[in-house]
Amino acid sequence: MSQRHKPPNHLLRQARRRLPSPSGSGRPMSRQELADAVNAYLASKDDERYQREATLDANHIGKLERGEHRWPNDTRREAFRHVLGVASDAELGFYITRGLRSSAAQALEVLTPQSTMTAAHRIEIDSGIWDGRVSLGLPGQEGCEQREDPATNRRDAAKLITTLLAAASPPAIDVLMRLSGRRSRWSLDTKDLAGHVELADALGGMYRNADPRLMLPMACAYADSLLEILDDLSPGAVDIAPVVVGVHAQVGLWACHADRPSLAHRYLALAGEVAAGTDDPALHARAMGALSYLHSSAPRGGHGGNPRRALALLDAALARATNADPFTRGWLATWRADQHATLGHLAQARADVDLGAAALDRGDDGQLVGFFSRRNYGYGMRGHLDSVRATAYALAGEADDADRAFAHVHSSAANMRRRIATYGHQALAHTANTQPEAACAALTRSVDLAVQEHYAMGLRRAHGVRTRFNPAWSHLPCVRQLDEHLAALPATAA
Repeated sequence: MSQRHKPPNHLLRQARRRLPSPSGSGRPMSRQELADAVNAYLASKDDERYQREATLDANHIGKLERGEHRWPNDTRREAFRHVLGVASDAELGFYITRGLRSSAAQALEVLTPQSTMTAAHRIEIDSGIWDGRVSLGLPGQEGCEQREDPATNRRDAAKLITTLLAAASPPAIDVLMRLSGRRSRWSLDTKDLAGHVELADALGGMYRNADPRLMLPMACAYADSLLEILDDLSPGAVDIAPVVVGVHAQVGLWACHADRPSLAHRYLALAGEVAAGTDDPALHARAMGALSYLHSSAPRGGHGGNPRRALALLDAALARATNADPFTRGWLATWRADQHATLGHLAQARADVDLGAAALDRGDDGQLVGFFSRRNYGYGMRGHLDSVRATAYALAGEADDADRAFAHVHSSAANMRRRIATYGHQALAHTANTQPEAACAALTRSVDLAVQEHYAMGLRRAHGVRTRFNPAWSHLPCVRQLDEHLAALPATAA
């Protein structure tokens, strides 16, 4: 495996952060504190072979957590197991790097704690659902692998921020310059936090129209830099967790749109992990909602994903969002309505459409900033809700209402991704209503726009709806023409 493609060791990082700091601050154990504890164990041994290995520092721990090194020597592995309270090297993500199975499958195991990796997850790994082998191969999809050099990460992040801020405030400019430089440790004051809030808000503003394929490499670098900052913060420092969660969620959803599920899982899971460590249930609800997209079958046209898991996440998110701002409750209800509609759960879909509409009509996000603000993330939420509403009309046989609602969405769509997804909704409804010609027409339009926009998830949705066609339709001219159209797509988009 090349140095460039090595995944980070999240098992080691999570094991460290599960332990409290010996300082009594209540914060998780820092990298330096872990290094000190491992060194103390090694130095306590009456064996020179152990004692000469007691030279670890925070930089060594950082290299292990970033995946630069996967197999410390036997004495150090023993010390890590003792300090972190585990029985095996595998629980800490340590393994010999020769003779590995597929790098993507290994990467997902490293990203997912063994205690939470279900049998379904393992099936998905082995079948290639997660690891990118089931890929639409759009140009640029291959970008955004983990960079192990923090200085490179910060320089790439600085390139992104340069494109975001033509007229940055002094705090943001200061943060930008620090991202470009080499630092082994970060401090953070209120001025720095204000700069990161501004940068994250500017990044969030690009979610509407930026091409994920172009943005992912630099956005990943900024997210990675934020995680480094979070890990390095001293007790009592200002709280940057909401910024970290928002940026990681945005990167994860961009990766979903680019059909990069393994990459999406990395950042969405980290957003959830950081949010769960705060005392902010609304922030945790937003992170859980974002993660549900990765599992939802709705963006896949009802084919694939794990809709039961998606609904469980959304149910839990809405329960945590009881006292959250109306906008958060509105988009969570919209996403749950979409999943129910895709599954044909008409009553539940309509109930969630009403719930989402009531919340979105409030027009309030509690003055949120960053990715999850209504200004950034809410640009097309009303269109999404109306598209799901139209789908529910169609599934209920209310054709006139459905046609009017779909027409309204297309005429007022916030961006092309919304039109692509709405044509997919129409095709899904026509398929359920045994209207093959209308389904083919809607799918053809969705595919053409998805190719034009390089929108991988749009093509994924179209293929998913096509798999739901009645096999008896295969001889119909419209279905044959659609299949020929799909087969004729360039290899990079098929």
